[in-house]
Amino acid sequence: MARPKAITKLSEAPNSGARNWLIYSDPGIGKTVLAGTAPKALFLTVEAAGTESAKAFGSDADEWIINSWSDFKDAYAWLKKEGHREYDWVNVDSVTEMEELCWNDQLESIGKEFEARIQDYGIVDRKVKKMVDNFNRLPINVLYTAQMMAFTTEDEDGDDILKRLPKLGRTKDGAPLSNLICGKMTLVGLLTPMEDEKGGEEYRRLWVHGGEKWVAKDRHDTFQEGFIDRPNIAEMNELVVARQASGNRSSTKGTTKKKKEK
Repeated sequence: MARPKAITKLSEAPNSGARNWLIYSDPGIGKTVLAGTAPKALFLTVEAAGTESAKAFGSDADEWIINSWSDFKDAYAWLKKEGHREYDWVNVDSVTEMEELCWNDQLESIGKEFEARIQDYGIVDRKVKKMVDNFNRLPINVLYTAQMMAFTTEDEDGDDILKRLPKLGRTKDGAPLSNLICGKMTLVGLLTPMEDEKGGEEYRRLWVHGGEKWVAKDRHDTFQEGFIDRPNIAEMNELVVARQASGNRSSTKGTTKKKKEK
């Protein structure tokens, strides 16, 4: 049998350069403001007033209000056909609310407003997964925001720890769908408020290395310190591009030494 033509060298594989990033946190921490720092961006916004914070901080992004699961399908279809030529980033704000619209669509399809059947959980999970897969295949950078959820699990010693991860899934703890979606991202970051120990100034820190207490990752292997203080999407993207161009490991500016989880 002839060698399959589909087999290629990783070093010779085409690279679209597109990023698939997910930022999560508690409400009000600044996910949307951070998403607004992405250049030439289109917000797909579920909550009509949700982007007011990004606007207040100077974002010049465009906005598409998404009112239904069908609207998400329309947005994907337009971005795939021609819309990706107009933007560098599409911000799904938020993927948690996107899942809620999927649930609304599913329950309406079976003629029920609140009560879900057992099989509906699997159906919605598959629909959300497929939609994320579709957006990730677009020739454009995609930034997802998500709310945060926490649940108790055990560490290696059998002690209970509070685990934080993006809020997705309606199963007991939501972890299966959340972990699945995180696995499809090239960067997952937990955004937290911080306070300068000397001056008392408040700022935001994006944790991009995970651990026992939260889910995070940096598949670009760019942010070696494990977190980014005062993150900015445009600046982060520039560092990733430079890292890929050089092929060398490098630390980012504006970070400090990696600290223990709190």
